[in-house]
Amino acid sequence: MKKILIILLCAMFILSLTACGKKEESTNNDLSSKTNETNNSSSNSKETNDNITAASYLIDKANKEDLDYQSAKENQRKEMWTFKHEKTEQTDALTDYRYIGSYPNNYVKFNNEEWRIIGVFTVDDGTGKKEQRVKLIKTAKPTIEGEMWDENRAKDWTKSPLNSYLNETFFNELSSESQSMIDNSVWYLGKSISNYYDNTKKETIKATPNAENFYNDERGISTDNGAPVKTIAKIGLMYASDYGFATSGTSSTTRSACINNTLFDYSINEDCYRTDWLYASKNTYELIINAVTRKDYESQDIFMINNFGGIDTMYSNISSTISRPVIYLKSSVKIASGSGVSTDPYQFED
Repeated sequence: MKKILIILLCAMFILSLTACGKKEESTNNDLSSKTNETNNSSSNSKETNDNITAASYLIDKANKEDLDYQSAKENQRKEMWTFKHEKTEQTDALTDYRYIGSYPNNYVKFNNEEWRIIGVFTVDDGTGKKEQRVKLIKTAKPTIEGEMWDENRAKDWTKSPLNSYLNETFFNELSSESQSMIDNSVWYLGKSISNYYDNTKKETIKATPNAENFYNDERGISTDNGAPVKTIAKIGLMYASDYGFATSGTSSTTRSACINNTLFDYSINEDCYRTDWLYASKNTYELIINAVTRKDYESQDIFMINNFGGIDTMYSNISSTISRPVIYLKSSVKIASGSGVSTDPYQFED
């Protein structure tokens, strides 16, 4: 009886080992299958991401236009905001995407130096072909100093020595890899009214353009002395509207209040210009691409960002200023690495 019991126990033990072995083999096979599936999924995901352009990738993370900045989550505040624009005299109704606030995640390593992304825009390449492209501004020092906007005060950007410098000297100093990522684009040169003295009324007329007014004027057809209202080039400067739309405002002075405020008054409202990442510093006057529509002989020539954060005017033959080059990347450019923070900037590849 004992022998029979021992034999039965041994048989049960052997059967148990066999079952365990099969279970372990089955488990290993399942794990191997899941691992392969995961690897394949990762591979497919990477392959998909490799085919996504930088413009599309950034737009996918953009916030809706009506999201309130103050109530947005921290990670949302660091991404782009959606802006919708009505049709202008030179452009259709468009939607663009811009980084706003004091500290968005829009840092880029380009030409082996720091640039930042203004946003993603529908850009005409000069042939009528329109595509979404990433717009960059150089923020690394040194900035361009001493180049006059227009030494003859003709207020014609196409004849500006600064325009020539940007598209010849500066462009040629970029690395060949960086040059290959930049393409021609249309730069709009419509002019806006500034404060001016009215000889008839014998008083100074105060202009009140806000960011949207400047946007419409830039893409308008107001000009002086036959100056072109647009040009085709690889490099330019930022628009007044770029600067105005980049503010986030505060809980005291909301983003909407800042955007609707005249840009001349940004200098007296710290809530607007100090929450605008495009504001440079209190030590500089920065040139932008906008020129003034002359309403009277006392009108000055061009707009600039003054050291107190407001849009102001000056004569175009003054050289004690800074300039920051602005470019549109090719639509085919992709993000090779990075997250957009200052310590891990985006890097591009074409």
